Amino acid sequence: MGVFSVVGLDTGIFYLLATEHPQASEIFEDVNAKRIRACVSCLCLYELTKLRHRGVIKPTTADALLAQIPEACDILWLDTPAVITHAAGISHGNNIAMADALILASYLDAGCEAINTVDPDFARYEGSEIDIVVVSP
Repeated sequence: MGVFSVVGLDTGIFYLLATEHPQASEIFEDVNAKRIRACVSCLCLYELTKLRHRGVIKPTTADALLAQIPEACDILWLDTPAVITHAAGISHGNNIAMADALILASYLDAGCEAINTVDPDFARYEGSEIDIVVVSP
């Protein structure tokens, strides 16, 4: 993985963090130590909450993550028409699902240099302005 100063963290990274995955732990250590600035889409907070309700992530672990993420990361809210329009173009032009396109558009608009994810669908994005780093579970 390259060295980036601003990264987007997708939901799967937090799932891996909950399972003490070494690479996810290293990424979050860098975030907590302020070696990198991390951005997280508000949709990732939704997805983590959903995983909590489904029992995929233990409630206490999910609650701890949901409390820690806003302290350590910039939360990106989908509150501008520009992000929505950008996401629609990403989804249509790259055959990327709506939620992933919204997440990716918010990271691009925030100036992220890379996105850390477990979802290989992000690799369909053909733009060159962001690196897609797929972390193996």
